[in-house]
Amino acid sequence: MSIELSDTDEGAVIWRDRLSIPLGDIHQAREEFVQRIASAIHHHIERSELNRARIQVPESLSAWHGFHFGMQRLMWNRRPDYEGARNYFSNAIDADPSYARANAGLATMYIWSFFFSWEEDLKSRLAAMDRTSRLAYELDPSDPFCVMTSARADMALARPAEVMDKLNRAVELGPSDTHVRCEIGRVLAIGGHVDEAQAHVDVADELHPLDLSPRQPLLVHIYIQLVRENGPQASKYADRLMSLPAPTIYTLFSVIAAYHLNGEYAKAAASAAEIKRRFPGMTGTRFIAVQQMFGDQLAGLFREVFAAHDLH
Repeated sequence: MSIELSDTDEGAVIWRDRLSIPLGDIHQAREEFVQRIASAIHHHIERSELNRARIQVPESLSAWHGFHFGMQRLMWNRRPDYEGARNYFSNAIDADPSYARANAGLATMYIWSFFFSWEEDLKSRLAAMDRTSRLAYELDPSDPFCVMTSARADMALARPAEVMDKLNRAVELGPSDTHVRCEIGRVLAIGGHVDEAQAHVDVADELHPLDLSPRQPLLVHIYIQLVRENGPQASKYADRLMSLPAPTIYTLFSVIAAYHLNGEYAKAAASAAEIKRRFPGMTGTRFIAVQQMFGDQLAGLFREVFAAHDLH
């Protein structure tokens, strides 16, 4: 079966693919095909539209474009460009106050700065996070990204019951959304529910659109192996994660635990040294404190690791 996505304005083929399966299995594979096609088309349409928008002046961008450029500001850099992202999201909201994703993007910026930063203005960030995530959810409770963002805010605000309810709803709304699959997989894994987490990350691995950072599923795999106390597998995923450019603070904390569990103390120490060099002031205590969904087993492992590498 051949699939093709074309831009009718320019007469160009944006994406094509070919899927093969024995004729007798066609009905069983139908749902998988639909998910793969939906995920790929979603990515390629976005990429095509954003490539067009790059030549426009910022003032002429639509709210949709502002949201996506804001998300790229968060995801492209060794340290997220919070101010640049905030400007894009704020401009998108000004262009269309009813656009739910612009508010969800602004909430995501506050969430990231809460989880991955260490400045002291936590109270104001939590209040802004709560306000913008609630508004996004109210504006479009059927958008899986808005629902997932609301769940992330609930996690930061220590509302664990609401987190899982919303993440499950996000999966129902967007079964082919790889970001949602990875997020629910991560939360399930750090809470110790590794079999359920594995099922979600396996779906994400199968869909694997080009816009999904490999970091997301690899982090889920690491947490699953940490809970299973499988050092060799955790280290294998950590090596793959560290082969990617510009490791984030979340990446570094996670691979330290994987290497330590596997007895690779020199590798763990090297990652700990990079945290101290690149993120002075960020401690293991702070990292654990904001992971509201950590199960006792994983929290205990991280405390042991941080004590061993002077990150507590």
